[in-house]
Amino acid sequence: MSETSNTLTRLKKLHDVDAKIYRLEKKLNQYFPRKIAERQAVVDAVRAKYDAKNKELVDRQKQVDSLELDLKSREAEIEKMQVQLNTVKTNADYQAFTGKIAEAKADNSRLEEQILEIMDGLEGIRAERSAREADVKKAEEEFGKEKAELDAEAAEYREDLDEVRGTREAALADIPSEALDAYNRILAKGSGSAMAAVRGRICQGCQLEITMHDLTRILNGSELVVCRHCSHILYPEDRQQVSN
Repeated sequence: MSETSNTLTRLKKLHDVDAKIYRLEKKLNQYFPRKIAERQAVVDAVRAKYDAKNKELVDRQKQVDSLELDLKSREAEIEKMQVQLNTVKTNADYQAFTGKIAEAKADNSRLEEQILEIMDGLEGIRAERSAREADVKKAEEEFGKEKAELDAEAAEYREDLDEVRGTREAALADIPSEALDAYNRILAKGSGSAMAAVRGRICQGCQLEITMHDLTRILNGSELVVCRHCSHILYPEDRQQVSN
């Protein structure tokens, strides 16, 4: 077997290790954070419903407090007018004051009805808030369990990743520096792969056809061949095709 074929075989072993590392890192860096974020979003949505209902309750209570304060102010005005009523000297002034007092009392009556109507609705809002609060507690408990399970699973993946990383140094052995540099440059592009098999004349990295000339170069095993489309180092899917 030619030296290039030997190099290709060693690169393929390194490639297999790096492919495992890439899959494990992707799982740890993307899958688990995404799953936790999805579950956190569920909790946040439930909490948002509670917050909205709690805000409604607080706003309604503030409205009641404001109306009650207004009612007290109006009642104080009525008391003043009743005192002034005793000081009027003409019948016309008396009639005017009694009219104002009657109108003010009617306004207060409507205000009291409004306050009672809002207060009646407060009980229903409190009940809904309590239900939302229970939903938040349940969602948080479920999230805690799911996160613990995901964290435990992620810990297993980290152990696997450390183990696979430990084998990479051995996989680097006896790979010529020039070939390794070319491999590392391609790997650094971030696709998680620097090599691609050739099936027939199709590059499995980009699913595009390579030239007959490149296929011949690959089978001759005299040099490393890079796909003209995806820049991956090519190797024959069937190792028996490699020329001796």
